[in-house]
Amino acid sequence: MRYAEIRQYHAESLTLHAVTTDSVTRFSEKVNFFVAQHPAAKEDPLYPEIQQNISQSLLRITLTINDEWAGKEYINF
Repeated sequence: MRYAEIRQYHAESLTLHAVTTDSVTRFSEKVNFFVAQHPAAKEDPLYPEIQQNISQSLLRITLTINDEWAGKEYINF
């Protein structure tokens, strides 16, 4: 049995890389709530890909370099 919601969640999961991790978490909760209400949805062929997209979107490393003090050196004794 295929659920229209799973197709919609799949389409939405393809754009998760462009949103904040908070949004990914909320999306994951929404999917988990739906699957709790409809356990057969886990057997939809799109479900594993949705989970993979969530996992990949939650694993992010961001480095921010503040160049405001570029060229200045401070030595403390």
